[in-house]
Amino acid sequence: QNERREAGPAGVASDEPLVDAGRALLCVNCYDRAGWAGTSPTTWLRRGVVARLLEGVQLDLPDGFGLAVFDGWRSPETVRALYDHFYGEGSDLALRGGDPDNVAPPPHLTGGAVDLTLSWRGTPLSLGTPFDEFSPRAHLTALESGPATLDRDLRRLLYTVMTEAGFAPY
Repeated sequence: QNERREAGPAGVASDEPLVDAGRALLCVNCYDRAGWAGTSPTTWLRRGVVARLLEGVQLDLPDGFGLAVFDGWRSPETVRALYDHFYGEGSDLALRGGDPDNVAPPPHLTGGAVDLTLSWRGTPLSLGTPFDEFSPRAHLTALESGPATLDRDLRRLLYTVMTEAGFAPY
């Protein structure tokens, strides 16, 4: 069984089934490995997202490069746990996206959002920050104002192949 259908909050559902992204892509599954509430050992993404990653992104990468998926679909429990952890009491982080209870389903809740990086010969690359770093260094353009670096050039490569395949950076 390699696909399933998930309903979003308040009856919102995607007509597109979720599929096991690990059947075709290198999946790191960071939140499950770290033991976050509501996670799954399977990385679920919409079928169309997986197709665009394989046919529109991975094929356009130079030899030796690939994609490593950190995270895809998140359960409502995981979305809430992450929100409370990063933006809860005592946090000084600027709120990104709003409280998950007050927005039309967060993209990860539908399987339509994916957190990923480049890989080199099967090894995920950090591109200047670790996964889910909430600092100015993680901003999309953080490395653009300084000297040329390999991390900057790899971020540019990832940005180019992802946006050409129709993905929007966040």
